[in-house]
Amino acid sequence: MDFTQGGSPDENQQSQLVPVGSPADQDLHPAPLRQRLPAAVSQDQVGMELKGSRLEWMYNLKNRVNRVSSVAQVFPYWRNLNTSLAIISSVILVLAMFLMITGDASASVNELPLIYIQASQSWELIDKEFLLGVPFFTGAMLVILLNLSSSIYKFDRRLSFMINTGMIVFNLLGLFGFYQLSSLILLY
Repeated sequence: MDFTQGGSPDENQQSQLVPVGSPADQDLHPAPLRQRLPAAVSQDQVGMELKGSRLEWMYNLKNRVNRVSSVAQVFPYWRNLNTSLAIISSVILVLAMFLMITGDASASVNELPLIYIQASQSWELIDKEFLLGVPFFTGAMLVILLNLSSSIYKFDRRLSFMINTGMIVFNLLGLFGFYQLSSLILLY
């Protein structure tokens, strides 16, 4: 460097520096890198991307779960054990019904005994295709009840608690009843 032409080393360095946020700087560096740069960057300096970790997806998933759980903890309805049991039992009931209907044991059966008629002491048979709609109808009904329970919880917690308890009892009885029906199919 030649300092005889008038100028100090500081002035020569400052002439090569580009302040962050100028148009020349925006062409050189991507947006996330610009935020971490010091107040001035040399024009001949190149911004480089950082390598991502192989476990980046796991960290992102963990952060999403933490965010959802922190939001759920704010609302008292979702912290209620009765609500979580109602949701879990509803999911188990719908999945069990769907698996029992589409299972291999009832694959050869086209008609199913559903209603027992005492006068003739026989079973009324229905088509298997009709029974495939039962898990979807049950799931839709349980979602509506859960939505009703969550909207009622704001002003009447006891009623919401009773709706959730009724859902749990319905789900348990429905699971046992559907199991009885599927075992009756195997015997019939």
